[in-house]
Amino acid sequence: MIGLGIKFHKPKTKQGAIMRKILIIMTIIMSTALMGQIRLSADMAGTGANDVLGSPDSDTKLGITLGYDHVLGSSGSLDYGAGLSYQLDRGSETTVGGTTYDGGKFGFTTISGFLHYNYSESIYTGSRLEYAIMFSGDDDFNPADADLKGGIGWDAHFGYNINDQMGVELSYNSNDGSMEAGSTTVKVRYTRVRISFLYSL
Repeated sequence: MIGLGIKFHKPKTKQGAIMRKILIIMTIIMSTALMGQIRLSADMAGTGANDVLGSPDSDTKLGITLGYDHVLGSSGSLDYGAGLSYQLDRGSETTVGGTTYDGGKFGFTTISGFLHYNYSESIYTGSRLEYAIMFSGDDDFNPADADLKGGIGWDAHFGYNINDQMGVELSYNSNDGSMEAGSTTVKVRYTRVRISFLYSL
């Protein structure tokens, strides 16, 4: 996918990444004990690009994201808060010269701040600024085992509260990251449309 054709060479160390994933999932589960909102999202097929091969250079497949949001305060019609999310690994495909290749699986884990403007009790729009604390990929995505580092992400969303506990949201999302080895750095970007189901605790 995003890293296709980039040749890095360094020892493979996967155990730390697996432990970090377990820690992130446990954190999301424990967060549900707080007053807030659980998010179950479907990331539609999107695009992946890097600054070496051009934009876009790959197609990303449907993926699932787990998240948690907490409203910290309000001012008039504005709500503001913070959250975190974990993207379950999603697949990718890259087409080069008419031939399609399996690009492997990848995912981002993010922390975020958000703003909502409430038009009514049911309808709102907003935006989210994220930072990816982890960017991971399997051996097919990152065959040379470069260091994957997160970056800035954002979304623009429209939401509808079905009732006091449930809601739905439609958003356009973007995540940036990088693949690094020695003096070589490849910047990557993952964009897609997301549909979310929301449940307030």
